[in-house]
Amino acid sequence: MKSWFDSFRQELGNRLTLWILAIFALQIAVGGVLARIYDWPLNIHTMMYSNALHWAIIWFGLGIISWRSFYIMIAIRPERLTLTILDDLRRICLNPQRLARGIPIILLFTVMFSVFTSYKSLIPEIVPFKYDELFSQIDRTLHFGVDPWRILFPVLSAGIMVTVISFFYKIWFVAKFSVLFWQAFSLKRPRLREQFFLTYILVWIINGTIFALLFSSVGPCFYGNVVDGPNPYAELMAFLHETNKTMPVWDLVAQDYLWYAYKSEEILSFSGISAMPSLHVSLAFLFVLVGWGTGRKTGILFTVYFILVMMGSVFLGWHYAIDGYFAVISTLIIWLSVGQVLKWVDARATARRLVESPVQA
Repeated sequence: MKSWFDSFRQELGNRLTLWILAIFALQIAVGGVLARIYDWPLNIHTMMYSNALHWAIIWFGLGIISWRSFYIMIAIRPERLTLTILDDLRRICLNPQRLARGIPIILLFTVMFSVFTSYKSLIPEIVPFKYDELFSQIDRTLHFGVDPWRILFPVLSAGIMVTVISFFYKIWFVAKFSVLFWQAFSLKRPRLREQFFLTYILVWIINGTIFALLFSSVGPCFYGNVVDGPNPYAELMAFLHETNKTMPVWDLVAQDYLWYAYKSEEILSFSGISAMPSLHVSLAFLFVLVGWGTGRKTGILFTVYFILVMMGSVFLGWHYAIDGYFAVISTLIIWLSVGQVLKWVDARATARRLVESPVQA
């Protein structure tokens, strides 16, 4: 019992946990103050995703158990298979340090996701959607007078490709929680883990809240709902709906859900509309960064996934291409900035230890 208690006490007081708490508290405080000053109808939710957390824990746990069991059966092939699997799971899943490291992080981010949804649903109340026509024109100009979705159309409109790209785009939610759990409970590469989580929370705050507010827009799928005149995405959306009659395009259901939540002015789970910048692309690119920091195979896997998400964000009508370009640049800047801050903090800590340590004769 002592090792469990000591592990949790140590992790609750470590640098990463305290920084996340400080950033999170500042996010809530600033939002509350601005809401009071400008009379925004802010309604902060904190436990909106408690049920999602339960299911995420169950599926992540089952995934770990299945993976370790198959690995032992195929790669190790011990004489006492059951005992070896049970001992392996005890060392991995019931490791006090691992649990103490992961549980506080998971709980903090569950609350953060709820607060983020509360803020995101407020965006059109503060800054009405008004940049879609401009972003559409910029998109067309950057791609030599052609809408980016038309460039992708010859490839992604063929056969079952629409369903495939929709599937990979929708499993972003699985990837989001999987990478979060992976890094939360990881005992390896503490510096990479720290840089990942600080970048992760700042991406949600800076890209998902601040920039989303400054560049308030709905994206191509809702373009016709907020912009008068010709809709350059009407043909794309008509094609997606027609395809959905024979093969599933899951994003159309999600788009209907988001527009319903917006029109009903309700704060629902996973609700809130904002196109610029793309959080899907931001996190997929962050996964690329942490993937290459982990190893070549992981880096390649996440790079392929990032490319699929980037293409899907445009072809499925969620985003203008520049939403993704901006997301990549801003995420990279945040990642590099966090890395530099960590280097500076580490250097200061090292210098302090050298000064405080007794001089050896």
